[in-house]
Amino acid sequence: MATPLHRDWMTVTTLADALALLLPRLTYKPNTRFEMKVEGESGWVALAVCDLPDSRGGDPFPMLRFSQQFPVGSTYRSESEAERAALTCVDLLLTAFEEHEKDEWLRLDGRIVTDPHRLGLVGEVTTW
Repeated sequence: MATPLHRDWMTVTTLADALALLLPRLTYKPNTRFEMKVEGESGWVALAVCDLPDSRGGDPFPMLRFSQQFPVGSTYRSESEAERAALTCVDLLLTAFEEHEKDEWLRLDGRIVTDPHRLGLVGEVTTW
């Protein structure tokens, strides 16, 4: 059996539990942190970014949360299974965030090639 990342993994039963243990220990880029909001069986994992530059030339956003919804009530039989599921959620969130940022910043002759706000692509900016 793989050694858990944290001794409290032995008590993990849901994805929400696994994420609660994992997110405070993760780091990504400067001025970022991970957050979670749970509402019943649904929940959101967010990457909170401070001082994110505005791709349209305005003032930087003081705080922006980019989130993805996951079924946080899902249960797991082992700590390694819960750990993998939690890390997969974070990986999916970061992939969607980076794709969103790429779409905001990639330009052809000064014009946005794919505007993620107009197309309603995966991931969303939240205010919680």
